[in-house]
Amino acid sequence: MRHRKHWTNDEDKFLQDNYSDYSNQELARKLGRSYLAIRMRTQVLGLSKEKVQYAVYKGDVLLVMGTVKECAEALNVTEKYIRWLTSPAAKKRIKRRKKQKNVTTAVRV
Repeated sequence: MRHRKHWTNDEDKFLQDNYSDYSNQELARKLGRSYLAIRMRTQVLGLSKEKVQYAVYKGDVLLVMGTVKECAEALNVTEKYIRWLTSPAAKKRIKRRKKQKNVTTAVRV
């Protein structure tokens, strides 16, 4: 039985930064991994070739629109926070707020 090589943080970062720019075969060659390993790891990381667009609002005012990375950079927050804003947990928390007028929300476009 073959020993599986553990994924490093640098490899994960490389995949996140370059997944939409290269094919899986090219990524496999660059990282010294198999095509199947790349497919499996990108699923685990939740990566997609499609550039999903997000719109971030503060109340009724559109703050920024773009990819997760663009929105996070514009607002000086993490990408994880932008994704969280679209989650059911965030929506539930926002509903419980007394003043929803100035709350930051995001939607996937």
